[in-house]
Amino acid sequence: MDLRLDASQSKAVIRKELLFRRNSLSPSSRHEKSLRISKRLQGMDHFQSAQSIHIYLSHATEVETDLLIQETLRLKKRVLVPVLSSTSDTLHFSELPNFDPAGLEVGPFGIRQPRLRYQKIRPASSIDLWILPGVGFDLQGNRLGYGLGYFDRALQEIELPAIGLAFDLQVVDYLPLETTDRPVSQIVTETRTLLL
Repeated sequence: MDLRLDASQSKAVIRKELLFRRNSLSPSSRHEKSLRISKRLQGMDHFQSAQSIHIYLSHATEVETDLLIQETLRLKKRVLVPVLSSTSDTLHFSELPNFDPAGLEVGPFGIRQPRLRYQKIRPASSIDLWILPGVGFDLQGNRLGYGLGYFDRALQEIELPAIGLAFDLQVVDYLPLETTDRPVSQIVTETRTLLL
């Protein structure tokens, strides 16, 4: 279901509406849809050929990634996850050699990340494929995050495939743009893959 947006609506208004829609999914529906998204992603050429993949650790009502991470590791691919700093606006990326919940902690903004002693920071340039979360995406590949700009800054100098994961209800016709916004090249939902 597309949300028709007026060009005058602010990102804050759109973000609030899309979060409301995403939060309205039941846990069982969110889990089932997340499994379908993961299966669709794993069938894609970009995923199959990549050896080093950035995958976010899902938070709150985002498309779930725990099982995706486990399957990616089972396929002997390298998984890197974001690490946020409470004192910097820079995003770092840590290799996750195995998926052990005990090795994770809740970091800034309530987002899980590896505990400090388990972090293996790698350069962004070592990543072959980016799997990104979002509050919303539009049909041109523009991404609406939480407004902090972490991923937009990290991706400024990188020209690699970036795939956004979203539920259908998060994909809209139009999102307002800023010059610092970085689009994704594909969006995967539970029913479709949008090539942009």
